[in-house]
Amino acid sequence: MNRWLLTISCVLVLGGVMLLLSTESLGVASADAWLRGHGGSAATSTYEAVMNGAMASYRTMGAILFSAGLLGALQCLRGSSR
Repeated sequence: MNRWLLTISCVLVLGGVMLLLSTESLGVASADAWLRGHGGSAATSTYEAVMNGAMASYRTMGAILFSAGLLGALQCLRGSSR
């Protein structure tokens, strides 16, 4: 059981780090897709707001995954030391 929990925790940590490190490119890609879906033109401030919102979403999800994985790994390691 602890081995599975540790494996899942490591996957969550790695996924969170990957999301955190690629937040900017994912946010820009999401904003570009939004812009293409709206005919290819929008006000700069609107595009920037969409891009910043997407970046915040990816950053939050990455932080949640990283934190959950880290807490799970720490719990697993703490439990195995007893």
